[in-house]
Amino acid sequence: MNGFGTTSLVVVLAGTNQSDILDNALLRPGRFDHQITIDEPDIRGCEQIFRIYLAKLKLEQEPSYYSERLAALTPGFAGADIANVCNEAVLIAARSEDTLISAEHFESAIDLYKQGGEKKCCLPRIWSYCFWLVFGAC
Repeated sequence: MNGFGTTSLVVVLAGTNQSDILDNALLRPGRFDHQITIDEPDIRGCEQIFRIYLAKLKLEQEPSYYSERLAALTPGFAGADIANVCNEAVLIAARSEDTLISAEHFESAIDLYKQGGEKKCCLPRIWSYCFWLVFGAC
């Protein structure tokens, strides 16, 4: 890469989720010499990611009750997918005017996410309800 002196200690890191379309010029010797592939989390990794997101929500059961089951229902989901499922479960609970998020809300969210279902616009009242569910405010 141009602009770096030969004696400087410079490490350049880059990331992409589309390595198959990288320009070959980037992969020439002396450019990005090492490639590290990070796969989607396995079922145990998904469970740990779910625990992180579930800890922030008002649930009917403890987060550990849901995390194992949800990880089994979402093989191959990345962290962003898991975050979207949790957010969708919050919205489903809010639309139902439920104060706690249940297994049914998560199952509906997973089904909706896998099918790429329609996103409905939330009314302002539902948004404030969502924030109350997540943050305990409002």
